[in-house]
Amino acid sequence: MKTRTKILLLFAGMIFLFSCDDPETVVTNIVHPDGSVTRTIVMKSTKKIPDPAQYQVPFDSTWTISKDTIPGEKDTSWVLTATKEFRSVSEINLEYKSDSGSNKVLNRTASFSKHFRWFTTIYRYSEKVDRMLNVTVKAEDVLDEEELKYFYMPASMLDSLQAGPDSLLYREKKNINDSLENIYLFTGLTEEWIHQYLMLNPDSTYILPMKDSLVKLAANSDFDGDSLLIRAFGNTYYETNKVFINQALNEVDSLMSIAMLAKFYTCETVMPFKLIATNGFADKSGKISWPVDSKYFISQDYEMWAESKKSNAWAWAVSGVFVVFVISGLTRRSKRKRQS
Repeated sequence: MKTRTKILLLFAGMIFLFSCDDPETVVTNIVHPDGSVTRTIVMKSTKKIPDPAQYQVPFDSTWTISKDTIPGEKDTSWVLTATKEFRSVSEINLEYKSDSGSNKVLNRTASFSKHFRWFTTIYRYSEKVDRMLNVTVKAEDVLDEEELKYFYMPASMLDSLQAGPDSLLYREKKNINDSLENIYLFTGLTEEWIHQYLMLNPDSTYILPMKDSLVKLAANSDFDGDSLLIRAFGNTYYETNKVFINQALNEVDSLMSIAMLAKFYTCETVMPFKLIATNGFADKSGKISWPVDSKYFISQDYEMWAESKKSNAWAWAVSGVFVVFVISGLTRRSKRKRQS
């Protein structure tokens, strides 16, 4: 019991780490107006080329694959690039469903839509990762707007800010945000534990009011498992219900063990026409980036979306001709009335 609880408490620090042996992986989607997608995966590392079971994003021999090496001062890096044309997002989703790589535990789906609005056509592309827990705790329920910006910011962008002229300010903000992220994680874990516990022992009158104190105690405690739980529930309640308490913890432990298998990568998207909205980080060229990290989909669905707009010139032309026709007709009618 002590070991399992300690593991659970350590997840906040461990879940966001990815192995040094994992290749740096970026998947880029070039979305076309007809819904087809040119998908490119670039993997870089100074370690050995991994086997397909270690790929963060699935690809196989049906892709066009090239391998290069880049000499460095200390180590030589290898770069593997794989590209494939997908006729629709349905084909991407089929690859996700058959994924046998390191992220096969994730339920990922891509979607594309096109909406005609006469003067404009709106295009939307998204990729979603389903949450790992049964309960839903959204990041915006715990973090404010400024904190959310740092929470979702790609590591490369955050590193750049911390190396810039205001480095001390951004490092301080990151430290504060790391603490708040732990509280967010433990809020999800606590909600999941409550969900599991109440299915075993429906004692909501006692448990539900304790949620906030349980989160704070778990996120800031250095006690071993039993001491923490006795402090949280009181010795009498803990001894009476420890079978249910431990069983619920084991269920949460099992879910988090699965979540820890997920491997980090970066998702990029290039939309057709003019980008008008996204929840990602767009550079000057219009390429949008999202980090795909376990912390984003532990207790919430994580959707990476972007929208773009095409101006329909022909619609403006038709509308212009129609307006001229109406004005011309009204003018002739007005002249006839004056003449009569």
